[in-house]
Amino acid sequence: MTLTNGSVIRRSEFPTASLSVEAYATSITESVVFSVDGTPRRLEDQPPYELNGKTRWLQQPGNYTLTAHAYSRDSAQGTVSAPYTIQLTVE
Repeated sequence: MTLTNGSVIRRSEFPTASLSVEAYATSITESVVFSVDGTPRRLEDQPPYELNGKTRWLQQPGNYTLTAHAYSRDSAQGTVSAPYTIQLTVE
């Protein structure tokens, strides 16, 4: 499932209650910082760039704002991209 602004995730439609959230980035991306509701959550230096690394995101029902910033160097260094932000609902 591709997440877009306004996505609704119905946990009952998935085999588990946990989710894997991955950012697809350009070839010049060296790291990605994920934030949930404005709080930095994870820094990823290697693709695939995932919100919770190799573990899944177990999220309670509610409304969330996910943001990803891509950087041109490892460890959130170098040039930063414009933020990619989506609002989503987990039911």
